[in-house]
Amino acid sequence: MELIVLGASGTWPVPGAATSGYLVKQDGFNLWMDAGSGTLANLQRYIEVPEIHGIVVSHEHPDHMVDLYPCFYARYYGELGEPHLPVYVPTGFPERAGELVSIDSQVVMRTTFDWREVTPGESFDIGPFKVKTEPMAHLGLVALGFRIEANGAVRPCFFHDPIGNVRQAPLDRILRRDLPDFRGRLRVPEDPLCQRCVCSIRAGARSALWQ
Repeated sequence: MELIVLGASGTWPVPGAATSGYLVKQDGFNLWMDAGSGTLANLQRYIEVPEIHGIVVSHEHPDHMVDLYPCFYARYYGELGEPHLPVYVPTGFPERAGELVSIDSQVVMRTTFDWREVTPGESFDIGPFKVKTEPMAHLGLVALGFRIEANGAVRPCFFHDPIGNVRQAPLDRILRRDLPDFRGRLRVPEDPLCQRCVCSIRAGARSALWQ
């Protein structure tokens, strides 16, 4: 599984950045998670609009969903992609999202997007991913937290090899047994994989956390 941060600014973006959004890739499947302002432009640095295979949105605040609109325009009016793109959203989201476009666009938006409303706590499969949602408290809104599993592998970070697999052992056992063993062997300042990570800019401080 590959995770690409498309934006991580809160509420409004700093210059050259975007608000919340991520691209999760596995086995040729591209999942767009949260669609904050600027994330669609950044997403196109990695894939084209027709290569979006699914979208999940955590809640209806604009900094997490407003780029759904240019995605809709591109896929429908620009014919960049097949209709019925699956979009997983909290309950009640599609109706409120449609309030910001014309009546005609509301109709074709339901053709462009296959809205799939999710109640917190539900699980669903999309492409190679199994997604488990959890209820999140966020300013009175219905909000979803996501846990995404692909092949069950548990990695201590993006670069190092898996330390276990939840399909073979419970996660709590992996965290109690295998993760401490990995931490005991890892020497962050000297490890060549760690030097590829952005965290290596604070290798000295970070290494203290592993003691």
